[in-house]
Amino acid sequence: MDLQNWKPQAAAHWRKFQPARFRELQQSGKLGDALNAAIEQTYLETRQLEEIGFRPNEAFQMVRRSYLFPRAGALRA
Repeated sequence: MDLQNWKPQAAAHWRKFQPARFRELQQSGKLGDALNAAIEQTYLETRQLEEIGFRPNEAFQMVRRSYLFPRAGALRA
């Protein structure tokens, strides 16, 4: 897992697909915290799935849309 790339990738995704929420987080000074929380939760859930037998890429694919790359309207702060 390449956690270093997750933050800029997630930020770009949020900026493009959820611009209003992105701006709100940015203007309130909470964008970095929200991105860090998304990374942490993605990492934790990915590791949990790996521990029960999923391969790393499978686990990441299962979790990534929940926190890092949510669909429009589903961004979690």
